[in-house]
Amino acid sequence: MTTIQQRIGQSRSRVATYLAADFDRIEGWCSPTTAAMMAELLWFQESDGVPGGIAEIGIHHGKSFLVMALAARPEDRKFAVDVFGMQERNVDDSGKGDRGIFEAYLREYAADCDVDVLEMDSLDLRGREADFGFKGLRFLSIDGGHTIKATANDLHIADRALRPDGICVVDDLLNPHWTGVVSGVFAFMSRSASLVPVALIPNKLVMSRPAHRSRILAFMRSAFARSREKSDLELGTGLIDVFGEFPGYHPADPPAVGGT
Repeated sequence: MTTIQQRIGQSRSRVATYLAADFDRIEGWCSPTTAAMMAELLWFQESDGVPGGIAEIGIHHGKSFLVMALAARPEDRKFAVDVFGMQERNVDDSGKGDRGIFEAYLREYAADCDVDVLEMDSLDLRGREADFGFKGLRFLSIDGGHTIKATANDLHIADRALRPDGICVVDDLLNPHWTGVVSGVFAFMSRSASLVPVALIPNKLVMSRPAHRSRILAFMRSAFARSREKSDLELGTGLIDVFGEFPGYHPADPPAVGGT
């Protein structure tokens, strides 16, 4: 077993423990399937030798961020971006993140993870990414403001901050209560082809650079085979596969979701 395989194995055990014992106690809106798929994508990148940090815009109490932090390498830089105490900037009332609760969960579940907490509106981050070291990322989760403006803004940040082989996931794409998200994704895609849709997992859209789309999709089709519901559906000018929920997944026991 290689060093990378050993490290991923240790990470799988930590993620499995968190998902099985504590995931449901943390307030938030991420399903275990989605959390597990995000972890698998991070392990896929690690196995593929992709360097770079991870980040999430829109933390709330850290339900999904903790999965990312536990799945990432110890040396990966980790960013958590949220308005937290600046709720006057939460114009669409899309969650009320609490920094104290989030940092308490970090101490409880990921005390060995060094996290850069950016308490700010992501509208103020755009164009200043390098000032905060917010660059060269391999994975970025977007779950902040759910307006057209905020979603398009955060995708522009992803475009600037992600590595060429990076992955971006966007929350609530087809949630009927947050139609600003799909509107913001289409607004971004109408102006830029630098990030394209890859797949829809429960409540999140996976996006990548065009040159790496096929490789990421091939991994997902193999790893998440049992949960694939549709292939090559139109989304704007792109195509996506759709992956649904799956029961009984345990990340401590490879092969990954639906593998043979």
